[in-house]
Amino acid sequence: MMKEQIWHILVVCIFLNIPVMAQSQKATLYFKDGTQLTGLGKTISKRRVKFRKSSKTKPEKYSFSKLDKLVIHEDGDEKVYKEIKLMGKEDSIVLQEVLIGRLSLYKTESHGQSPPFSGNGFAPGNAGMAGGNFYSIQNYYVLKDGVDGVVHLTSSQFFGKNFKKGASAYFKDCPSLVEKIQTREYKKRDIEEIIKYYNNNCQ
Repeated sequence: MMKEQIWHILVVCIFLNIPVMAQSQKATLYFKDGTQLTGLGKTISKRRVKFRKSSKTKPEKYSFSKLDKLVIHEDGDEKVYKEIKLMGKEDSIVLQEVLIGRLSLYKTESHGQSPPFSGNGFAPGNAGMAGGNFYSIQNYYVLKDGVDGVVHLTSSQFFGKNFKKGASAYFKDCPSLVEKIQTREYKKRDIEEIIKYYNNNCQ
């Protein structure tokens, strides 16, 4: 494999881990002991939050392991982030709430810029400059009541046929929903509608 190709792969992998929330925003930390703090915060890694009580105070770092949730207040809306165990594993993951119900939907989101290409292939010296494409990737997780841990259901980068197969297997306890997925009435872009249908129509 050429050096340029190897460097290309490394750069893409780095960009995939760039968090979406890059600037401090109004936030509330809810701790597991029942206390809470309101101020300015942002995620600085998969499991830590950088937080300050005001723009004039010194920032502190908090682990999600001590938090019940992080709430980001943005334009009158609230984005809730929680650390939840992955089913069948000891690891946990910080996820954003999308829909809460008997079956809940969560997601992660990462974005970045793919490296540009020259006429002869990838140009290592130009990474991050004009020519690359900006992208956003969402990974969706589901959590059923009474189940210990979330399950990764789909990603915006998956092919449609992978979602059709995986979702049909996961929702096998709801034949009417499986039929809608199999006939492509519901596709992966309809993930929120799928979760709502399950909560409203499936036992």
